[in-house]
Amino acid sequence: EQYQALTPADIEAAIKKYYLPKNRVIFYGVPLGEKSKIQESGEEIVKTDITKIELPQNTTLLHKQNTQAPIIDGALFIPVSAKYETIDNVGLIDFMATLMLKGGSPKYKAIDLSSWLEGHAATLYPLSGNEGTTIYFKCIKDDLPTMIDMITDLMNNPVFDENELVLMKKYQEASFQRSISDPETAHTDFRNSVLYPNQKSGISEAQKNDIIQNITRDDLITLHKNYFNADRAIITLIGDITLDEAKEKAILLRNKIPNKSIKGELTSLVVPDTVAEYINEYQFEPCNVNINYKAPDRNSPDFYTMKVIELLLGYSGKRLHKATRQDDNLAYFAYAQYVGDSDYGFFRLISQTSAPNKDRLLTVLKSEIERLKNGDVTQEDIDAAVSSYESQIKSYFTDDKLASTITHYESTGQGYNFMLDSVNDMMKITPEMIKEAANKYFAKGITIISLPSEDVELKLE
Repeated sequence: EQYQALTPADIEAAIKKYYLPKNRVIFYGVPLGEKSKIQESGEEIVKTDITKIELPQNTTLLHKQNTQAPIIDGALFIPVSAKYETIDNVGLIDFMATLMLKGGSPKYKAIDLSSWLEGHAATLYPLSGNEGTTIYFKCIKDDLPTMIDMITDLMNNPVFDENELVLMKKYQEASFQRSISDPETAHTDFRNSVLYPNQKSGISEAQKNDIIQNITRDDLITLHKNYFNADRAIITLIGDITLDEAKEKAILLRNKIPNKSIKGELTSLVVPDTVAEYINEYQFEPCNVNINYKAPDRNSPDFYTMKVIELLLGYSGKRLHKATRQDDNLAYFAYAQYVGDSDYGFFRLISQTSAPNKDRLLTVLKSEIERLKNGDVTQEDIDAAVSSYESQIKSYFTDDKLASTITHYESTGQGYNFMLDSVNDMMKITPEMIKEAANKYFAKGITIISLPSEDVELKLE
């Protein structure tokens, strides 16, 4: 009750009273021997814009200097894509890449590797997706040569340590067991099974877990041999490093990783384009509701129009939120998701409610789509949505988040500055373009509902 009684004026008064410079204490935890480098030296801080340079061996370097701290934030992208996975080994590329970096090499034993990373306040981890695999790393400038040698040696000579493999399997099993009690996981499994039968994306979490639990060290060695090659690369170095130093390190890194084609066949998602409704009864109280539409890929002229539609329907404060939460307390949440991949796209409305509100929620969701199809959008609506988006994305362009952001968009072919550049393209979208795209892509939709079975005791009516 005391929290509910608080007003904005109370918060402002407390900030003015207590958040004063004289009350401020700043703590830095740094590796032993590095204190003097973190403290201000009196030298002028150098900050440059992002530079993109093409290097030999089909390699792109993205660089930005910032001498505020002796830290390097980096990324190495190679085209080891999850699209190479088959229906029998879904999820194994990311699993393999993680164990490759955790499991050590003859030179860097697994236990020594984790100790070094912890002792030097460094991070090293991979992330695999449809575009490829990116290895992210962060370290003090003096440790960069060791970090590069470590990455390249782990990539070229992984041992896939049996003990680390057992630990990763246990971690995966624990994660899966936790997901069993999650209604959204159960709903996602059902949704994917009806949208993508006989495709990789239709595989359930239980099946993915079984694949990982049954993998052997020899299987991982074979997968690594076939997949972990790089006929192109993106290397990102941000922090206390000059452009010339970055070029030197990037070339060194590129020369030490394979420059071969990947042995495998890319397979893409096939998104259905039809009208259907699927209902799933499960042992959870929340009712999950999705409406799925086939949408253009990111190479389509309609890509930016669909991005604006996503912004209009959006998250908190946007049309779906207003219709389902503010105007009528109808849903726990409601938002829109547009995915435009290189060769497929889908647009999805995602919401959750109680079972008694299911039908009313569906009516409201569909009515918001009809508003778009009927042209109920003004230029002011578009400008406001894009301006709000522009404000949000600026938070991604701080140097501590920059490496992952610019590497990702450079890897998609959209360009490292895509997020900022896209604002200009979205500002060109008109209400007429919204109406045309809505009628083109929202003519057919697949409704997918997971609702509690009759034996589930409902706590909310």
